[in-house]
Amino acid sequence: MQESQSVHLAVDEGVAGDRAFFLMDERDKLLSATRTAAFLSYRAHFDTASEVLAIGRGADTVLEERVVVEEPVRAHFFADRYATGTVVKGPWSDLLSDIAGERIRLVRATGPLGGFDVHPVSLLAAASVRALTEGTGGEPVDGRQFRMTVTVDGVPAFTEDTWVGEPVRIGAAVVRVTTPVRRCAAVQKDPEGAGKGRDALRRIKEVRGTATGAPGAGLHLGVYGDVLESGPVHVGDLLCPA
Repeated sequence: MQESQSVHLAVDEGVAGDRAFFLMDERDKLLSATRTAAFLSYRAHFDTASEVLAIGRGADTVLEERVVVEEPVRAHFFADRYATGTVVKGPWSDLLSDIAGERIRLVRATGPLGGFDVHPVSLLAAASVRALTEGTGGEPVDGRQFRMTVTVDGVPAFTEDTWVGEPVRIGAAVVRVTTPVRRCAAVQKDPEGAGKGRDALRRIKEVRGTATGAPGAGLHLGVYGDVLESGPVHVGDLLCPA
């Protein structure tokens, strides 16, 4: 995974190129971080203008090629969530299958939700992550385990819960906060792809308990959002009511 100093949030898309692709196994199911940490040490960049996708690890670029697609497919993500797309031709599936240790296909998302689980943007207060271990003497949870679009500093823990239903301005973009994020086993993975990370789910349960709400009963941390006004967001930009 790779952190960025700036992103451009776009209406109906979120970060340009983010979740433009997904991985599908031979049973037509999504292969995500919930199932494997194999890809977490890799980085990817998709240039939407040139249609060139690059995958790298560390300072090395493993593969870089223009994306060409072939047959349409439909993949099961979770519960009643399905996504449509087209399989990417070329060496991509062979490379990614070798990394995953099983036969998979790289798919360019075409459906209205792209390759997103629920919404294109996610927000989390840095203090919320710190609150999972403050006063316990335990090892801190790495905030990257939660894979958020934007991490917000300078606000108290769990302040993001109060933004649900409201528009907030982040830099030059405006995002309507929609629902809490219900956490799954993906947050248990080490962000460097080493396997199991800190037990984030147990920490959330101990600190916050099981919650109910729009995403359903479960362990909630962070919030989802939809972009209302496009614009750039830089590290250090302010978040305020829109």
